[in-house]
Amino acid sequence: FKQKTAYDISACLVGSKMCQIFSQRAGNLRIIRSLWRDDRRGAIQHVQHLGDVGTSVDFLRQILKGPGRDLNLEQAGGVLPIVKDVLLSKFESHLVVGLEAASSLWHAFGDLINRTLGTKPLVVDVAPAERRDKCRIAKHLFGEIRSILDTLKDRKDDVGNRCRLLWHDLPADTFD
Repeated sequence: FKQKTAYDISACLVGSKMCQIFSQRAGNLRIIRSLWRDDRRGAIQHVQHLGDVGTSVDFLRQILKGPGRDLNLEQAGGVLPIVKDVLLSKFESHLVVGLEAASSLWHAFGDLINRTLGTKPLVVDVAPAERRDKCRIAKHLFGEIRSILDTLKDRKDDVGNRCRLLWHDLPADTFD
């Protein structure tokens, strides 16, 4: 029988705290998944309200690979602030997910935004004024994401490479 040291006890408590965090995150994801089925806007707002980067990353991973890929412009406008928060993380794995989400959203909506706010309007299923408002919001959020990329694009790792790729996808003249 060996007596536990303070170090052993504190390591045990850290593990317990991590279990609590992961358990809470799993519960939050169950709520988000449930909301997503009937109220995507509510699910997105719930993620925003939580302010937990880990939950946001898990949410974005689901958006990128699953049923969330069919977002509309309004929903994308709600997801972009989540992406922005994730891009402020210090963890490389979070940054990669944030960059993938930003790139995916830009590829899905960039042409719509540019054409709606440009000289050749694109016909979609919402009123022109409402569409322009949603595009302006998304354009502004992509501009904020581009500013975050300014701080990351000089890195000499995978995050820097991904930032530079997205940097070239988000043309500077789009965000005046």
